[in-house]
Amino acid sequence: MTFPRFIVVLLSVLICSAASVRPINGSDAKEIARQSADSANDDAISLEARQAALKKLEDAARFYLSIGDKLEAARILNREGHLQLILNAPNDSLASYDRALALLRQSPSTETEVDSLNGLGESYLLVQKREQAEEALHKALLLSEQSGYVRGQAQALLTLSDSQNYENHAIALQTAQKALALWQRLDDKAGLARTQSQIGRCYLAQSSLPESTQNYREALRLWRELSNLSEQAEALIMLAFIEFRKGDWQSCISLLNQAQALLDERAEPGKMGQIEAGLGAAFNENGLPEIGITHFQKALDYYRETKDPHAISHSMWELGRTYYLLEKYPEALSQFQQVLANVERADSLDAAPSYEYLGKVGNAMGKAANALKYLQQALDIYIKSANPREAARVRALMGQAYQQQGLLGPARQEYQQALQEFIELSDRLNQAAVYYMLGRLESRSGNLDAAEEYFRQSIETTEKIRRLPSSSDLGHLEC
Repeated sequence: MTFPRFIVVLLSVLICSAASVRPINGSDAKEIARQSADSANDDAISLEARQAALKKLEDAARFYLSIGDKLEAARILNREGHLQLILNAPNDSLASYDRALALLRQSPSTETEVDSLNGLGESYLLVQKREQAEEALHKALLLSEQSGYVRGQAQALLTLSDSQNYENHAIALQTAQKALALWQRLDDKAGLARTQSQIGRCYLAQSSLPESTQNYREALRLWRELSNLSEQAEALIMLAFIEFRKGDWQSCISLLNQAQALLDERAEPGKMGQIEAGLGAAFNENGLPEIGITHFQKALDYYRETKDPHAISHSMWELGRTYYLLEKYPEALSQFQQVLANVERADSLDAAPSYEYLGKVGNAMGKAANALKYLQQALDIYIKSANPREAARVRALMGQAYQQQGLLGPARQEYQQALQEFIELSDRLNQAAVYYMLGRLESRSGNLDAAEEYFRQSIETTEKIRRLPSSSDLGHLEC
């Protein structure tokens, strides 16, 4: 039987090709895995570069698993998990760290296990599963202490501080300071910078603005030395928030613009959300909530890309606060109630701002009894978590609610306690507001001399604020 010439040629090519193909042996697979892992840039900046790095790591892990090298596969999976967190895929990150831990049960390595547990803790924290996060972090801390793995211990303390800061800022600060001492022993600039930022965050939560500024500036200096644009932007954003707290809107907006110029918008939706939220807050405080609301809506869109429930909830809360300023009370109530429906625990610090503003809305709508119920819940949380400024603010709001009900004695008591706390905090803006509230209360009580004195003190305190330079430690008026 005679075959056409083109079929003979085709068969020859196929036979030669088949002869030249051989299965990849173990040493080849290991070399391919090593090269793929080494070429993956864990510090990539753009979205495309991060996705490319993740693909290389996935290939490397697959090759290591094909030759039964479970330990190297686990190490690569830890790197995958870290990149997946950066790429806003926390559920994928959880899966990677869980796979790594499963492999390590067959090929143990204490340091790699600590790294997996630290990553697992960070991932759980991002999806608001703090109990599971802290369980993983405490195990990482114990293993790293027992084995002398200082880097793992420092990272566990740093992430643990982040979790603790949701409940108790003072304890979180102590934990972060322990982490800082360990990073100093290692002379690890990136670890130092991340911890300086965390310490700054703890101080900011306690309204200790000078200390917060100092730590964020040090973090910014270190990130500049490391040429890390993304983290430089993060530090600038937080410094902008501090200027916001001082009432220096111009400096706040300038810092936010500097941060935005450093970012790849597609790669950094979380930081872009922070910038939009900062701009929205600045417009709100300048009496322009109708502009502020557009920025908060943009912030919410960015945060939804991150899949970060805490950031999403905070943005929804800011929208609610803006609706409150616009006197759109039903819309405000809806936002705050949605936030409360999504918090992990009803008595957590995440819930307190919504309780506070439900109280404010209640006062504005003349529903004082309902307002007091929410305000008491907020006060209990703020006291427990060591938030003196926020607690004082809530006391002043409770004074307003009591005054609406004609209960002038309890109202006076709440105002006076709030005033004393604002004086201790050097919060003159809120001092002036409470002096004015006390003046109105005493005027209503017929104590005209006392009323006149409180009004005078309110005016004097306001004038002192106007004479202060914009860099002074001021809170914005909330009461």
